[in-house]
Amino acid sequence: YPRKNIYLLDDSSEKKYMVEADVLGNKFGIKVFRRAVRHGAKAGVINDFLKCMKEKYIAVFDADQNPMPDFLKKTISILESDPKIGFVQTPQFYTNIGVSPISKGAAIQQSVFYENICESKSASNSMFCCGTNVVFRKKALKEVGGFDEDSITEDFATSVKIHMKGYKSRYYNHVCAFGMAPESLQAYFKQQTRWAAGTIGVLRKLLKYMATRPRAMSVYQWWEYFLAATYYFIGWAFFFLMICPIVYLIFKVPSFFLKPEIYIATFIPYFLLSALVFYSTMRVRYYTIAQIYYGAVLGLLSFPVLMKAAVYGLLGRKMKFTVTEKGKAEKMSLLSLWPYMSMIGLNLTALGFGYLRLARGESPYAIGMNMMWVFYHAALLSGIFIFNSAPVLGRVEPLKG
Repeated sequence: YPRKNIYLLDDSSEKKYMVEADVLGNKFGIKVFRRAVRHGAKAGVINDFLKCMKEKYIAVFDADQNPMPDFLKKTISILESDPKIGFVQTPQFYTNIGVSPISKGAAIQQSVFYENICESKSASNSMFCCGTNVVFRKKALKEVGGFDEDSITEDFATSVKIHMKGYKSRYYNHVCAFGMAPESLQAYFKQQTRWAAGTIGVLRKLLKYMATRPRAMSVYQWWEYFLAATYYFIGWAFFFLMICPIVYLIFKVPSFFLKPEIYIATFIPYFLLSALVFYSTMRVRYYTIAQIYYGAVLGLLSFPVLMKAAVYGLLGRKMKFTVTEKGKAEKMSLLSLWPYMSMIGLNLTALGFGYLRLARGESPYAIGMNMMWVFYHAALLSGIFIFNSAPVLGRVEPLKG
């Protein structure tokens, strides 16, 4: 794509990184942009750049992303087809999935989001910006005051404003850039905390907009944004699902239950069918059972950080914008894994109480079903020790799909 200018927005505070940026700029003919006063992290430096840029469109890439040569040819044509399209989002695709179980799990989670969910959001004109691999119409971005600097998920918050201005968004479902997944638990949890706290923080604004400006977006758009903004409450959902059988086995609460025969006849077919449908849709895209397992279990193991982030987001507490580190081999200490050890201990304790209650001749169906769940949860939680293994740096395994 010949008619382009490439800029490196350098917000470094250390001299050695600034020198490296200048060397890179000189080597490849890239213009290095810096600002005198730092504010708003990533959103702030882009906003400061917007004030002086002359181009019609701006494509944004995180530092670890590798765009393909035809990226602009495919995305600019979509923007040129309709002046009301505010931005075009393309997928994120990780290439370092063989480095660690974390990178493998994160990659499959991204695949589910970008290969399925984003298509649906785009169909209802509700696709939001994901921060990188995206092209904006400068006019649309400037009309909403640039990126939202009040949110640590500036991409999501800015997307709401752009849609409320009447602009459209499109999702181009073709991999046009390659990036890196977090490779350790610490990096992954840092990423999830930022996404969760920022997205739920936007929920407070979203509810206000819905009450004061209900016609600013369509019903479908409001619904899609509401779903996205509430997704990270899943951490609390996981916690309550795990705690309920523990409370029943230890404290006999609740003291009444649906007849076990009805529960087994209704829930087990539902559980198996939903798992089969999900597995079959992923297999069509050539994902393996191991990859699906890593993605699903890693999502469940995020529950402590998602719970904390949800509370921060709801209370409106400010969290510092942090960059997800890539390419670092690091393990979390056993002390920092106390939520998992506590939950594993509670599940095993509940299992012991279940055996005692069975020995006393209490209802084998209700107790047996809850014992099955605490054993299942303990097994899943023990996966934290697999995911906390050190990355094998330098080894890359291609992700099929």
